[in-house]
Amino acid sequence: MYRYFLLFMTIFIISISYMVYPYVIRGEDGYEMLIERYDIVGADVVHIKNGRIRRHNQYGFFDKENEILLNDMHHLRAESMTKTITAMAVMRLIETTDVTLDDPIYEHIDFRLPETTFDASKITIKHLLTHYSGITGAMDYRLPDFDVVSREAVLAGEDVLAEARMVREAGEHFEYSNQGFILLEILVESHTNLSFDEYVQRHVFDRLRLEKTTFDYPQSNLITSYDINGTPLAEHQYSFSAPGGVYSDSREIARIYLALLNNNLLTTQSTELIRQAHGQPSGFYAVGATDVGLGLFLDNQDDTHRFFHSGEGSGSISQAYFYTESRNGLVIMTNDKTAWEFIYAANYLFAMQNDEVPPTMSSMFIRFSSVTYGIMSLLIVLSVHRLRNIIGWMFQKSLPINFNLSWLNTLKLMWPLALLMIWMILYNVLIRNLMHRLSLQFSVALTIFVVLQTTYIFLKNTESSEM
Repeated sequence: MYRYFLLFMTIFIISISYMVYPYVIRGEDGYEMLIERYDIVGADVVHIKNGRIRRHNQYGFFDKENEILLNDMHHLRAESMTKTITAMAVMRLIETTDVTLDDPIYEHIDFRLPETTFDASKITIKHLLTHYSGITGAMDYRLPDFDVVSREAVLAGEDVLAEARMVREAGEHFEYSNQGFILLEILVESHTNLSFDEYVQRHVFDRLRLEKTTFDYPQSNLITSYDINGTPLAEHQYSFSAPGGVYSDSREIARIYLALLNNNLLTTQSTELIRQAHGQPSGFYAVGATDVGLGLFLDNQDDTHRFFHSGEGSGSISQAYFYTESRNGLVIMTNDKTAWEFIYAANYLFAMQNDEVPPTMSSMFIRFSSVTYGIMSLLIVLSVHRLRNIIGWMFQKSLPINFNLSWLNTLKLMWPLALLMIWMILYNVLIRNLMHRLSLQFSVALTIFVVLQTTYIFLKNTESSEM
């Protein structure tokens, strides 16, 4: 028993040392190590110190198949980080017109949601910006395609998996809704002589002197996106802008979010309203956020105030994360659907290097990884033990294995198989995207253990039947 405990501690210490090593490295080596560890195709990373961009690094490929490296000419997909830009545009509209946050959206647009038992006339602009509208939050992005249909068709569910409709009363409960932000797109156009894209270009991008950020499809300069299996996706374009239609790079996305720190775009009142808590997220969104702002999530712990937004598409994951008091931040854009672990780890590394409190999700990732490596170490030790038993038995026995299990051995066989089945369900439904590399490692360790445990049970059953 002592030998197995010593083996467990040795494997666990090696695993933990491997996990934490990048976080004790200063400079770029830590980020490069994380890129390699999580096998990220391409990443565009910007470091912000004291409200100013201090470092801009690009890693990996624009196009992996053709070995084209990522560079300053290339555009990446902002995805849902666009929602913060939409909130800034709506607040600019409020500053310059008679529109208010508490106005019912139906007072300003002609579009109407389908009738349900819930009152859509009570949905306000603020409800839409905070995902408290009561409008369904079900998956609403079609598979990659260039068949761009009207926004109304998207809202009607003709081009998506879910129709935009009320599923609860407005203001009752948080539910993330891309469809709700499409209504904000219509709102902006109803009060101007401009398209939503033109309005944002004039009132946000131009005022911040952005040269690259656009809603226009960037053609050959758009980075190739890769799905969770590492397969390049076909070129695709969304039928809307406000929920996730921006193309940019981390440097210019950082400048947009810096406008909320440096207060150089909107009035102080508008900026503070965007960064204020207007509700609490629920479900998965409550794991990493304490509150909901306007087109933002807040991660406030004790006296540390932070705001962020992530973006995820069919083959891209990005995040902008900022510390309010120190005015530090990190913006990461990738073309890799498996990049969540890298983003958690990179944010933790940034916090360690800048004496910040790590993001809640990054801290949870470190704790979850530590526990997982502990379980994996235990599985390896148990596997070694079972392998030793099997080898020893096989040298002593030569009779064919008895597959007629007793009821007790059947129960012993069922629990590891049930464990593997439960894990595979969790892996495919929930964990596969959020913890891609770590879950693959755990799957291998668990599968090896289940195979050896199953073999051991059959051998023990044969031995018992001979007596």
